[in-house]
Amino acid sequence: MTLESIYYIGQTVSVIAILGSLVFVGIQVRHARLQTEQANTLARAEMSQSAGLKMLELLDSWYQTKESAEFMHRALRTDAPLSRAEKQRFGGRLVTLFSGIEVVAMLYREDLCDQSMYDRIMLTSQVYCNRPRVQKWWHSGGRAYYLMPFQGTLDAMMTRADAVDEAVAEGEAAAEA
Repeated sequence: MTLESIYYIGQTVSVIAILGSLVFVGIQVRHARLQTEQANTLARAEMSQSAGLKMLELLDSWYQTKESAEFMHRALRTDAPLSRAEKQRFGGRLVTLFSGIEVVAMLYREDLCDQSMYDRIMLTSQVYCNRPRVQKWWHSGGRAYYLMPFQGTLDAMMTRADAVDEAVAEGEAAAEA
């Protein structure tokens, strides 16, 4: 065997070793990508569950005592006047509620909250936006608490609620005529 033959054999072995290394690195990269996707899926599920439970706990806390439940009923479902302290209490609760919803929306934009939880939270938000006293709070200063893009999301919800109110009022007027 000549020195040249040994050189070519060495080159061939080197190429095979490099190709083997590239295949191994490719497999490692694919495995790491799969692990990252699994970790992201788990994080998204945990964040969705945590956000959903926190929102449920917040809303539940509003109705845990008879006094608090009656206050929320009066604030959301009647036209009964609220005292200055009650207006502040109600506004504070709305800021807390919509701030929690804003966190869920942020997590959703960052792909850390799944679609079904986001949709559920946004439906809950829309229910509150449909209430006249919530709309009044929004237009009289509540809007100032939020930045875009969430402010725009709530603006759209309040507009949808206004449209529903106008349609209901028109329907009631037509029924009376």
